[in-house]
Amino acid sequence: HVLRIGKALAVMRYPRFRFRPSHADALHVDLWLDGHNLLRDGGTLSYAAAAADIAYYSGVASHNTVQFDGRDQMPRLGRFLFGDWLKTKMSVPEGHTAHHAEASSEYTDAEGASHFRTVSLGRSYLHVKDSIRGFRDTAVLRWRLAPAKYRIENDMVIGPKLRLKIGCNQPIKRFELVGGFESSDYFRQSALPVLEIEVSDSCVIETRCEF
Repeated sequence: HVLRIGKALAVMRYPRFRFRPSHADALHVDLWLDGHNLLRDGGTLSYAAAAADIAYYSGVASHNTVQFDGRDQMPRLGRFLFGDWLKTKMSVPEGHTAHHAEASSEYTDAEGASHFRTVSLGRSYLHVKDSIRGFRDTAVLRWRLAPAKYRIENDMVIGPKLRLKIGCNQPIKRFELVGGFESSDYFRQSALPVLEIEVSDSCVIETRCEF
């Protein structure tokens, strides 16, 4: 799904595989503002990289989506091969007005964990609503941020170009900024901050990004 309002662009990738998927990136969201990538994925690094690097960059942890029980969204069968391909359970195409755009999609993985995401884009905000259920122990929502200085204030993360406010209808187990990596150029990687929100029960997490 591609949403455009003014200078803001949001892209949500939902499972619609015609060939074997190379990344576990179901319901990943990218956010761009006037050509600047504010919420971003990890890239690829190199197809000749070490196995651990390939697992990281192609895995769910390097994307802006939810990870269930510390595993990838699909079982890994080899360096470049996933099994039990995800299928979209429901997808609502983009709806646009002059000031607002919205799209939704949902999948259930082979182990019964389900993720339903609605993305709403305005001229100065991105609102993401994540309904998750069916996991055993924990789920982690990640937002991979453009490199900059950020600080946490209560339920908000504040940076120079982006502010994220997080709400949840269940207790949040962990809310912190951690270190991550990205590879915007082949065989080069650099550090970036990642916001992680961890929960232990089925819930609805809402993220409002203001820019």
